[in-house]
Amino acid sequence: MGVDSFTVLRDFYVTFTRDAEHYKSSFMRVRAVDAGLEYYEFRGTMTRTQFDGGNAALFGAGIALRMVAGNTAIPGGIGSEEKEVMTTAWLLRRAGNPRWLTLPTGARNIREVIEPLIADDKELAATVRWGSIRREDVSALLSQYVEHKKSRKS
Repeated sequence: MGVDSFTVLRDFYVTFTRDAEHYKSSFMRVRAVDAGLEYYEFRGTMTRTQFDGGNAALFGAGIALRMVAGNTAIPGGIGSEEKEVMTTAWLLRRAGNPRWLTLPTGARNIREVIEPLIADDKELAATVRWGSIRREDVSALLSQYVEHKKSRKS
């Protein structure tokens, strides 16, 4: 299973903010696999909450109300409409951990997930510009990490 090949993953979730969807199986693009980690790109449909872009204060109040009320539907709430949308997500798992992570969007959150994974490669970690890292950059970074680990075993 090489980089940019495809494989089938089974029994995983894709999570975005409050939206989560379970998939029994799906094709995934392999982005980095080895050295104790698996990193895949998912493209498919997902039921996502679509906000109507109305008044910002009402929107904020609606989110606050949902946070207090939990995952229950709030009748007449702003942005409560759900739609099937095409989604791209990056899924990450460390060897021995059954839990899949959906890579977050913001640089700060990406750093919280990725930095501990590559921390044992101090040279590589020192080259990363953490303040500007994007999800699209993570594939190359993890591929470099895998290659460094493989070359040290040789």
